[in-house]
Amino acid sequence: MIAPKDPCHPVLTGGRSSRLTAAAVLEAGRQAALLTCGMTAAAVSGLSVDILGPVPYAGAFVDVTSQPLGRRFVVLTRGQAVAVGTVGLLRP
Repeated sequence: MIAPKDPCHPVLTGGRSSRLTAAAVLEAGRQAALLTCGMTAAAVSGLSVDILGPVPYAGAFVDVTSQPLGRRFVVLTRGQAVAVGTVGLLRP
């Protein structure tokens, strides 16, 4: 038997949570960062996220900026930062 990585995932529970988990926020930041630079998942060298407040399931915006060693992302809800993180990228 293999235990699920996220036992609270909406697929495994009766309903959908109104907030995203840290793993979901990190994945959103990772995908947004890769979209801004055109690189694939193989280029990711590190990930980090700090949750500053509740991140709603809908209505959040991910803003990505470039840094020398990767990308920095901020998750905004109603103009307020609710999470910040980094996506380290290998140099091409």
